[in-house]
Amino acid sequence: MLKNNSFTRDTDGEHLERVLGLSANIDTHAAGLSITGDELASCQSAGADWTTAVTNASVESGEAEEATETLNNALQELYDYYVSAKEILLAKIYAISKPDKIIAEYGIEGITPHNYDGLYLKVNRWLETNTRLVAEGDPRVVDSGIIADLTTHLTNITQCWHDSREEQREKSEAYALKQSLFESQVTLLNFVFGKAKLRWGNDDPRLRDLGFVPKSEIWTEKTPPAPKNFAFDDVTETFSWDAVEGVDTYELHYRLFETSGEWTKLYEGSATSVTDKPSDPGEYDFRVRAIAEGKLGAWSKIITVDFSE
Repeated sequence: MLKNNSFTRDTDGEHLERVLGLSANIDTHAAGLSITGDELASCQSAGADWTTAVTNASVESGEAEEATETLNNALQELYDYYVSAKEILLAKIYAISKPDKIIAEYGIEGITPHNYDGLYLKVNRWLETNTRLVAEGDPRVVDSGIIADLTTHLTNITQCWHDSREEQREKSEAYALKQSLFESQVTLLNFVFGKAKLRWGNDDPRLRDLGFVPKSEIWTEKTPPAPKNFAFDDVTETFSWDAVEGVDTYELHYRLFETSGEWTKLYEGSATSVTDKPSDPGEYDFRVRAIAEGKLGAWSKIITVDFSE
């Protein structure tokens, strides 16, 4: 539910609510507001345009997240395989000769990295050293099956890394397009809002048709506005007021007319009309407010009712 006209601070959902209302109702009000041409076309497509942009950004974000997860899984698989294969190679080296130099040549000393760059360099160095030693007839090598597996893992993480980079690029582009559309639609909303306020004033209920909030319905510091049209019907002896959008609880208070004492709660509930009245006869002031999730709204105007016998 829209609570204000702070277009630039809207969440994606709030912006969607605005532009969907604008697109749905602009044809009804366009002539009266003198909105034509490109501005009218932009208003008509605003809801669909924003829906598409948000959907695309969400899809690309999901695909980027999935690609990153796939890469991380591939890196973990290579890491586990590399660590196990390294133990086999070290056992072979220790069984044949003094290992210091050959271990350095293989690059298998120290901690095995988990990241793409580190693993890529480690495995690539191993493969290059293995190719050279095999050509020289050096026995300090693992069997060809392990080398084949390392090569497959290396190819896999390289492809996963490129896929992840591509998905991240597409995600960034989708979010940039969404942000650009948001900014252009904020400009459009300001244009339409200005036209509407000029023709209708800033508290006309038709403003809600186009994704705006009438002045008297704007929430202050996330608290609801005062209920409108608070009145008492002498015939039916009923208090009534307009519903406040986004709330479902109201409080009706009273105190003796022309006094400055404490107010007394007469009613609390979801109804917007009640026949409750003070237990003692007399002339009283009454006021009503809305409550949303524990946040107390502004008080309505005060009305005076005489319940004297």
